[in-house]
Amino acid sequence: MKCSRLAAHSDKQAISDLRIKEYNLSNDFALIKPEKLLWSKTDDENIVIAAWDNEQAVSTMRAILLKNHEVASSILECKLPDLVIYPAIALNSVATSFEYRGIGLNQVLRYHVFQAAVGSGVGTIIGPVYAGAPRLKFMEQMGYEFIVPEKCWQNKLRPNTKRILGLLKIEHLQNAINHIRKTRDGALKSFPWRGAFVQFIYNYLN
Repeated sequence: MKCSRLAAHSDKQAISDLRIKEYNLSNDFALIKPEKLLWSKTDDENIVIAAWDNEQAVSTMRAILLKNHEVASSILECKLPDLVIYPAIALNSVATSFEYRGIGLNQVLRYHVFQAAVGSGVGTIIGPVYAGAPRLKFMEQMGYEFIVPEKCWQNKLRPNTKRILGLLKIEHLQNAINHIRKTRDGALKSFPWRGAFVQFIYNYLN
């Protein structure tokens, strides 16, 4: 059965394996420190969601609440611009199985985070991406703006292209939700949400 749901500590092997496998296949960067993609305390303390085909994790994304500029810089390992409004959410450790690419699973997972962010008090959603990535155009259509960080100190990857930060301000959130609904309806229906609903952002902010 296909579905999307929260990933738990018991899913750590499936999530870790997916991350490492797909990062190794990327043309955007070389994976230097695969151990940094293993399920860790950061995953336990934040939110990991995934799309599943039976017991196989086929796409995953992590959402981290960033309460201020210092936390954001530490998590994203770069200098962030002043235009980020806090609290913010970083979407990282994103991976989709090669066999499932092109059907919109990244946007399905993004959709559930966006839904939870509505009315939560979050000011900005941040997504690292690399220059030339196919999803850049889709992100732009959702309302993302893009900046190249002045300074980065990430060391688990060696980029082959520029590392970019996509910033989605809260005023564009509903447009982003509507755009995903309109363009990825088939994927949303093929991988319906199961289990505890994504209301985690409210809990983190309260």
